[in-house]
Amino acid sequence: MIKPHGKRLLIEVRIDKLESSSGIIIPDEVKDKASSEGTVLSTGSECTIKKGEYVLFNDFTGKAVEWEEKQLLIIDEDEVLATIEDE
Repeated sequence: MIKPHGKRLLIEVRIDKLESSSGIIIPDEVKDKASSEGTVLSTGSECTIKKGEYVLFNDFTGKAVEWEEKQLLIIDEDEVLATIEDE
């Protein structure tokens, strides 16, 4: 598993099949960069956000990584806008 350092998070990015109303499929390159939410898989030692939390983060941020057929993103904790909690 990939282990981020410092105040970085490893996030499994939520991937949706994007299709326009006219049936045009949005390319994977755009989907990967446009995704802005996901589940935290691993955290650096200095993070306050915990593994398993679902987060919203800034678009077009971090380093995209493909690992074991999963789309992952390594971002700075400061790029997280909010966490989503079940009520």
